[in-house]
Parts: sequence; C-alpha cells; structure tokens
Amino acid sequence: MSKEYKYYCTNCGGKVEGLFKKYSETVLKLTECKCCNEIADKYVEYDIVIIIIDLILLNTKAYRHILLNTDFKHFWKLSVVLILLESYCIWALSCGVNTPCKPINKTEPKLHDFDMNTEDLKFYVICLNTTLTHILKSGSSLYLTIQLNSILHESLELQ
Repeated sequence: MSKEYKYYCTNCGGKVEGLFKKYSETVLKLTECKCCNEIADKYVEYDIVIIIIDLILLNTKAYRHILLNTDFKHFWKLSVVLILLESYCIWALSCGVNTPCKPINKTEPKLHDFDMNTEDLKFYVICLNTTLTHILKSGSSLYLTIQLNSILHESLELQ
C-alpha cells in the first residue's frame, strides 16, 4: 500500500506526508523533505502578514505554501489584488507621479491639459500585461515543478 502525500515541499516541490508533528499544544516539529533535506514548509509557523509580504515580493515558496499546503480557496481574489497592486506601481512609475515639477515651469497644469481617458487606457494595458505575465510565470513555474518532481522521483526509484 502506497503512502498518500497530501502536502508539497515549498523548496523543491516534492511530496511530503505532513508538514509538522504536534507533540503538545506549544511544541511543533516541522517535517523535513526527503528530496532536498530542507524543512518542507517553513510558512506553517509564520504569521499571515509575513506570508502576504512574501507574496507581494513574489516569493515562490510563499506561493507554493498558499496554493499547495493550505485550504485557501479564494485564489482569484488574491490574484486580482496582487495584479492591481503591481499594475498601479508600474503605472505610477511610468507616469512620473512622484516626480517634482521643473523649476522652469511655474504654471500649474490645467484640467483640460490632462487626458483622463489616455491614462485610464494606459493603466488597463498595464493590467493586461501584468495579468499575462503572472499567467505565464505561474504556468512555467508549474510546468518546471512537475518536470523536476518527476525527475526526482525517477532518481529516488533508481536508488
């Protein structure tokens, strides 16, 4: 009878039986991955705020923790928030929102000088670009994880 693996290592993507062993209410021992000999999922002990910060910083281990080792079911909401945040940052940097006015230009811009539709369109294009980038990154990461996982399992079976 084969063991059922429900969880995945956040370092290498290999399957593990569990994430921790609970000895008492306050004592947990984190499981080591048999493939990479690292702690399978260090985020088990982390506060959700730290995990969200790592998600914003695009840490692959944090994404693996959320997607593979938790009961989190609101992936689309998280994706929308992260894409909007990243798109806004790109848009703000490209527009020069925080750039100071040149000292030569002492007149303030008039309302008719600013075309809101152009800026809106630019933001939507950036959102689309960011969405496609995330889809391609996630897809390639998933593909590479599956390929690496199959190679590791083949090498473990040969030993």
